[in-house]
Amino acid sequence: MQMKKYPVIYADPPWQYRVYSKKGLGRSAESHYPTMGIDEIRALPVAELAEKFHMSYSYFAAIFKEYYGQTCKEMILTVRLQKAEDLLQFTDFDLTYISQETGFCDCSHFIKAFKQKYGVTPRKYRMKEKSFDFVSRK
Repeated sequence: MQMKKYPVIYADPPWQYRVYSKKGLGRSAESHYPTMGIDEIRALPVAELAEKFHMSYSYFAAIFKEYYGQTCKEMILTVRLQKAEDLLQFTDFDLTYISQETGFCDCSHFIKAFKQKYGVTPRKYRMKEKSFDFVSRK
């Protein structure tokens, strides 16, 4: 059976990438790859995606899971937690702000989801990352 090819929506945070050209570091990945911000992902209902690709909701969901190995909901949660991880590592924003910025309804929901994925609370994760960064700079 031949696998069908489907258009891919890149949801990777563009700040993780740099695009190199013959002229050196220049263009941002955002201008090179089509990306979606966290707000766009949150606001995009799965039914709307299915309609865009001329598929039924259930067929789209099945194809999505087959292709990515997780459901649309799980993928959106993964992207939100990856953004939270970046904010914890590279900013000093408090957990309430990070939970709001990444689309969680409240801080406790964010902490629970983060701990479930990473095995530690966001605060402990940040402390571990900051101490590792401090040690690695010496």
